[in-house]
Amino acid sequence: MQWLKSHGTITRICIPAYALLLFVLLISCKDYKEESRENSVGETLEPDYKKRSKPDLYKNVTDQDTSLNETVRKVVEKSAELLENLEDDEEDYPEFVYLPFDSTRVLQYLGLAALNENRSVEALLGSNLDKGYFLKDDILETGDGTFNIYKLVYEDIDVAYFYHESGNITTIEIIDSAGVPDDMISPGHTFGELSATYENPVAYGSEIEARVFVNIGSIGFRMDSSYGIYEPIDLEDDTEILYIQF
Repeated sequence: MQWLKSHGTITRICIPAYALLLFVLLISCKDYKEESRENSVGETLEPDYKKRSKPDLYKNVTDQDTSLNETVRKVVEKSAELLENLEDDEEDYPEFVYLPFDSTRVLQYLGLAALNENRSVEALLGSNLDKGYFLKDDILETGDGTFNIYKLVYEDIDVAYFYHESGNITTIEIIDSAGVPDDMISPGHTFGELSATYENPVAYGSEIEARVFVNIGSIGFRMDSSYGIYEPIDLEDDTEILYIQF
């Protein structure tokens, strides 16, 4: 009984002591974490600058600025050198010149090689077109009148018109660059590019809807311009080709 009383007294004394010890440990851990965090931040964001004297710190910043300026200077000089070389390259390599329009090659390109020997509706409709191409029977109204045509369509793009009469194809018009090989003069190219391909091409006006054509042999280049008199005219270099007929 006396031991129990003594034991109870010890317990009552020890519990507050344990609590106090635990409290001290918690405070110590908290202080340690704060110190560790501060050290970590200091090492990451402000590497030992507090340990340096002001002259050392100033010298370090000055050295860094000098190094940065030297780097920037070298980059600028290198960029200027590259730009100069690029300009020299442009002078060394002339502007690309497109090949003359070749109707035989164009028809082969479109899978219509049979028309080179036989320009008939039968040959047109019997051609083995590439995937994505199809022919559409249509009627076209122009200032010249109303015409029966077949449209060659690639997906949703009108590529060419085939005018026909009495079973024969009278005129073929290529109206989109998709109908011409990439290295050949085509619709969408300009009079300046046409002049680079052909020597001294001459544009003429027309009394019919004031159309302007450049005719070279059996090939006619319809230009995006208007002039109502049949006589030579000057065109700006950026005047585009609307379509090519043969």
